[in-house]
Amino acid sequence: MTHLTQIWGLTIERGPDCLFARLHAATTSPSEDGPLADTLWHTLERHFVYRLVIELDQVETLSDHLLGELIALSHRLRQRGGMLRLCGLSPANRVLLKAAQADGRLPSYPTRREAMAGAHAKG
Repeated sequence: MTHLTQIWGLTIERGPDCLFARLHAATTSPSEDGPLADTLWHTLERHFVYRLVIELDQVETLSDHLLGELIALSHRLRQRGGMLRLCGLSPANRVLLKAAQADGRLPSYPTRREAMAGAHAKG
C-alpha cells in the first residue's frame, strides 16, 4: 500500500547558537521520507544545537498535520533544554495557530530577528 506524504522543501542556515529552517511549499507524493519533525531533529543533532527558528512565510496554510509535527518537535526540543520559535506566519496562519490553541507552545514572531531576540509575540 502506498502512503501519500507531504514533502516539504527545507533550506537550513546556521545562525548564532541556532539553526534557521525555511519551509518551502509542500507537494503530496509517495515517499519513504520520515516525518518533518524527525528530519529537523536529525539536522539539529548533526549540528549539535537545539535552538531552531522555522520560517513559514512560504507556507500557504498551516495544516493540522504540520501543526502536530511542529508541536512534537517543540516538545522534544524543550526536553533537551532547547527551543523552537516560528516566524513569518501570514495573518491567516496566525489565526489558525491561535484557533488550534498552539500559540502558547509555538511562539510566533514577525521576523527571524525578533524570534531570536525573544520579543513578545505579536498578533
